[in-house]
Amino acid sequence: AKKPAKIYAVREYDTSRTFNEAVDAEYAEHGKELSLDSLKEKARKTYEARIVRITASLEKLREKEAEFAAADGFKQQGEAALAALTGASTKEDIAHARRYFETYKKAKSGLAGVRDELAQGERILAETERRLADILAETNPLRLAKALKIERETAARQRKDKKRPGLSFMRGDWLLLVGRDAKENDELLRRHVKGADLWLHVRDTQGGYVFVKARRDKSVPLNILLDAGNLAVFYSKSRNNGKADLFYTQVKYLRRAKGGPRGLVIPAQEKNLSIELDEKRLKELETCRID
Repeated sequence: AKKPAKIYAVREYDTSRTFNEAVDAEYAEHGKELSLDSLKEKARKTYEARIVRITASLEKLREKEAEFAAADGFKQQGEAALAALTGASTKEDIAHARRYFETYKKAKSGLAGVRDELAQGERILAETERRLADILAETNPLRLAKALKIERETAARQRKDKKRPGLSFMRGDWLLLVGRDAKENDELLRRHVKGADLWLHVRDTQGGYVFVKARRDKSVPLNILLDAGNLAVFYSKSRNNGKADLFYTQVKYLRRAKGGPRGLVIPAQEKNLSIELDEKRLKELETCRID
């Protein structure tokens, strides 16, 4: 059967004004909002506040870095405690000496993580400062207004996404979630992923879970799979090796290990993936972080 013709409502038009007069009236009403100087001033305040927050976070990380960097002192105390042990030393004396070495080991491990966070934070700071410079150099108010609207929408999405544990990356239309420890892995599994989402993890090595949120009627493209694989290796103990073998499957094929530690899962129907860390890809991903 022939489809009925669509009926469109006729818009009212003020015939008492010419087109140019209508444009002038529109600009007079909204011109202040689209003023180049006004837009730049709002953007400057927003970005400078963001830069202050990032700088403060970096200062805290540097303090933590200095604290961890003093880890050698624990090692020396442990060595002194071991040297002082005699045949009459008790189990408590031995345990006391070992605790120094455990503290030293944790501090050294923490130092590597803090330095990674510092590097990431400094990249974010540089990107924020670059973006502010671009905005202040813009000469087209309409283009600037559009760009700032997109950034407001992104910021609103970031505030919403901040409720999730771990890290979130928005690569085009694909959302990638990263759990960095057992607690975050478990929380993401319980409350933030569904059966059709993709799960990745480094084989036979401790590390975070990476999830690619499914999109209706869309297969995960190779580029996104490689992004997720790089994140899985980077947030695992295989990072220093620069490469690792992974397996991946949909969340619906995961089952919890009975009696196992929190977050531990056993995959089924998994596929294999070999990844060599790609520094360029990781830097690109860092600019896509939304947490």
